[in-house]
Amino acid sequence: MSNFTIRKGGIPDLPILKNMMLLALETDPDAFSVMLSEYTGHSDFWWETYLFPFLTEDRQEIFFGFEGDQVASMGGLLFDDKEKKSHVASMVWIYTKPEFRGKGYSQQIITEMINSASNNPQIKKFGLMVAATQTKAIDLYKKFGFELNGVMKKELKVGDHFIDVYIMEKQI
Repeated sequence: MSNFTIRKGGIPDLPILKNMMLLALETDPDAFSVMLSEYTGHSDFWWETYLFPFLTEDRQEIFFGFEGDQVASMGGLLFDDKEKKSHVASMVWIYTKPEFRGKGYSQQIITEMINSASNNPQIKKFGLMVAATQTKAIDLYKKFGFELNGVMKKELKVGDHFIDVYIMEKQI
């Protein structure tokens, strides 16, 4: 049995978050709305500015899953600061390293994210967007009660092919 633990990220985790994001874009280029080339080559200052909100709980949270002392997975939550959308938590950057897949780690990260956001009485809905090609992720989200509520046709272009993106939501 593996020793899997989850913890919320903090400022000291900036290198972990940066490396996980870059690895996610490298290993699963069709799964995300940005390209690896758009994230590489930036200064440390750019990364700190971009990632600081995830690591300081300023309307964003990131969770890391560890097998022993190795980071295996992550998932992020975004909370809108606009009054009309303050009841929505968006799930982003859900990723498990290839060598740790098939162990249920993404499921545990999603459970932790749902539990964390559900502690906020304002949150009434979770939302996420997922590339239509990510069938395992879609199946996992459905197990959590997420429903397909829209399709953005040809939303992503990777090389010469287009990928639809599904909008999925879960009411609480």
